[in-house]
Amino acid sequence: MAVVRPIVLFIACSVLATWAGAQTHAGDRPAIPAPKPNFSGEWTLNRELSDETPRSEEGRGDDDRRGSGRRGGSFGGFGGGGGRGGYGGYRGPRGPAPPPTPDDRAKAQDAVRDARSPSPNLTISHSAVNIAITDVRGRTRFFQTTGAIDKHQFESGTVDSTSSWNGDQLVVQYELGNDRRLTYTYSLTSGGRQLVVRVHFDGGSAYGPRGSKTIKYVYDAARPK
Repeated sequence: MAVVRPIVLFIACSVLATWAGAQTHAGDRPAIPAPKPNFSGEWTLNRELSDETPRSEEGRGDDDRRGSGRRGGSFGGFGGGGGRGGYGGYRGPRGPAPPPTPDDRAKAQDAVRDARSPSPNLTISHSAVNIAITDVRGRTRFFQTTGAIDKHQFESGTVDSTSSWNGDQLVVQYELGNDRRLTYTYSLTSGGRQLVVRVHFDGGSAYGPRGSKTIKYVYDAARPK
């Protein structure tokens, strides 16, 4: 009997442990992160569905000086000079922001001009934590999706950005100084056959309706050859 009792006790403990494990609900287990979308591939701008179509290099200067585009300037009134709608007049929640330096102003204008002139074609490649986007001119910009700071070279200098996932959307934020930023949001629609890029400029509430603008570009996946 002395030998049988420990064996019986061991079997009983095993049964209880198995029963307790069976009572664990699926909700008690750690959630497995959903896979992120993959934007890799060749993309062509859909002019019909986009808010603006690309403009030629020759015809871009006059529009930029007037701050207007094909539809009256989706980004009109920011990125330019001082004054009510310009780059130098913003007052943040902590009081007047210091005036931007000429270099900062030039870099912000470059970033805004780039946003107003979407590339007619994009080539995107993915890795686990990096994304590379190449435009029609062959310029490639690299983004780390970990929130680390990336540096991008524009004609007038370097602009910092950070990138991270918000659900199934990739959010890239360019810091333009003086509480101004450009935010690119990338998402897939139509079963992955379309890439939607929303570009949002935040210039502060002091501008009223002119201080915050969003424009949408839609790209179609290139058809296989």
